[in-house]
Amino acid sequence: MNSERLAYASSPFSITLSGENSTTITFTWNTLGFAKGNYTISAYAAQVPSETDTADNTKIDGLVLVTIAGDVNGDRTCDMADISMMIDAFMTTPGDTNWNPNCDVNDDDSVDMADISIAIDHFMEAW
Repeated sequence: MNSERLAYASSPFSITLSGENSTTITFTWNTLGFAKGNYTISAYAAQVPSETDTADNTKIDGLVLVTIAGDVNGDRTCDMADISMMIDAFMTTPGDTNWNPNCDVNDDDSVDMADISIAIDHFMEAW
């Protein structure tokens, strides 16, 4: 596991909630330029005035594997198993029953020949 500690924010922002409420925030992380490896996702909310319960201000959850383009099954090799998964998801988009976002290698919301071409370009690469 990569032990490098990273901090990322696209821009500073504030969210104001009334008491006893919560919200969901979605972030997109472009892994271009990051070393291959596993990264743990975490978030921290700073303590606010008069806050006494800070036990839930930190959330650590979710692993992100940065791997070879076309390695859709995460086994650190781009091979026929990956291309087979892409064929199974061929011509799907988000919302389709067999949509697999890992197969959308170029992140254009469609699994198509462009994605398979990327896998072919990296065929039999491993790390």
